[in-house]
Amino acid sequence: MDTKSLSVEDRAALVCYWLCQRNEQNQYYRPFELKRLIDDPDLQDHDLSRLIKKGKELNYFEQINHLKMGESVRRKVESIFFKIAELESELRRIAPGLKSVSVATAAETDPLTNDQDWDASCEAFGHNAAVPILMPLLSKTSNLGLGMGRTIAACINGIVDAVEKNRPNQERWHTTAFPMWGGVYQETIDRSNTLSSLTIGASASALAERLNRTVNPDVATDSIHGVPSFLPMSWEKVEAGRKQSRRSRFLEDLSAFTAYEKIFGLDVKTGTSTTKPLIEEMDACLVTMGSIHHPTRFYKGDSFYTFVQDKNFQKLFKEHCVGDIGGQFVARFYSDEKKNRAAAKFIRTMEKAYTCVTINHLKSLAKAAMHDTSKTGVIAVVHGSVRAETVLHVLNQKEPLVSHLCLDHHLARTILDIIKTNKLKSNRRVKNDTAKG
Repeated sequence: MDTKSLSVEDRAALVCYWLCQRNEQNQYYRPFELKRLIDDPDLQDHDLSRLIKKGKELNYFEQINHLKMGESVRRKVESIFFKIAELESELRRIAPGLKSVSVATAAETDPLTNDQDWDASCEAFGHNAAVPILMPLLSKTSNLGLGMGRTIAACINGIVDAVEKNRPNQERWHTTAFPMWGGVYQETIDRSNTLSSLTIGASASALAERLNRTVNPDVATDSIHGVPSFLPMSWEKVEAGRKQSRRSRFLEDLSAFTAYEKIFGLDVKTGTSTTKPLIEEMDACLVTMGSIHHPTRFYKGDSFYTFVQDKNFQKLFKEHCVGDIGGQFVARFYSDEKKNRAAAKFIRTMEKAYTCVTINHLKSLAKAAMHDTSKTGVIAVVHGSVRAETVLHVLNQKEPLVSHLCLDHHLARTILDIIKTNKLKSNRRVKNDTAKG
C-alpha cells in the first residue's frame, strides 16, 4: 500500500496503531521500523509528532485498544500491520512451503481456562481476520473444504457479516464450500463436554451451508453432519450369541449416503465412485489446530474415550499426541529417535479410524499449492497461545501441511518468543561445544 496517498487522519491512525503495538503487551515494532513499515522513508521526527498529536485529538488510541476504529481506517491499518516480518521469515525458514503468515487481534487478554472468555476472544479474532486476511484468499477459490469448530465458525461469521454489510456492492464468489468433517460417534451424549455439546452451528456441514448461502446462494450444500469422522477401532456388538463388527457394517452403509460419496468417494470394499470426489478437487481448505494442553477443548470427556476405550491407549495418546490440524492428530517430537518412531507409529494407528478427511488430503493440497499458483492450499487459522507447540510441530513436519497461516496476536508473540528462546539455547550450546573443543 502507498501510505503517502492516505489522508492525515489515516496516517495518524497508522502511527497510533504502531505505538499501541509497542506497549507492554505487544512488543512487535521498534522505532526504527516505523518508516519502513508504513513505506515512507521521508517521514521526519516532526511529522511523527504531528501525527501523534492528530491521533490523540481523534482519540485513536482509545479506538484502537478497544477495537472501535472506523471500518475504512481499520482495513488500512490491518493490511499493513497484521504482518510480522520477523515471525514470517522465521516460520518460512522452518516450513519452506508456507506462502504467508498473518496476524489478527483477539481479545486484549489471552483467555484459557474460562470457556466464555475464550469464545468471545475467538469471535473477535475471527471477525478481525475475515476481511483483510481470509476473504482475499477464499473468494478466488472454486472448491473449498471446511473444517469444524468454534475458530472456523468465528471466521465464517466474520465473512458473512462483512458480505451482508457490503450488499448489494459485494462481488459474487464462484466458490463451492463443502464439509470435510462429520461428527464424533457417541454412545451417550455428555452435555457437560464441549465436544459433545458442540452446536450444529459449528459443524463443518452447517458452516459450509452458511457460507454458500451468503456468497454463492445457487449452490446446494452437501451435508455429512450425521457421519462420524472417526469410529472406534474395536467396535463390536453381540447379537444372537455371536459378535458382529458394527464398524464394518457402518462403513458399508455409507455407500448409500450420496453426500458422503460425492465428497469422499467410496471405499474400495464397498464400491467405486463414478465421479472424482470433491476432496480431491479442492483448491483450498480452511482448518484450525488444537492443543492437547487445552484444559477443556481438546477431545475431553466420554465422546472421545468411547472412540479410544483402552486405558493404555488413552495413556499413549496423551504421551504421543501434541494436538491436531483439521482434526488430524499430530505426533510429538522427541530428542530420542526411538520415541519419535513410537509416536509416529501410534498416530498412524489412530489414523486408521478416520472416515472423512485424512492427513494425506491436507499434505496433497499443501504440496500442490507450492507448485500450482491456481491453488490457494491449506489455510490454517489458529487462536490462543496454548496452541503454540502444535503450530510449531505442524510446521516442522517433513512434508508441508500449511500454505497460509493466520494467528492471533497472543499466539504470534508466544511462537516468536519460543523461537528466540530456542535460538538462544542453541547458540549457547554451540559456544560451550566450541570452548570445550
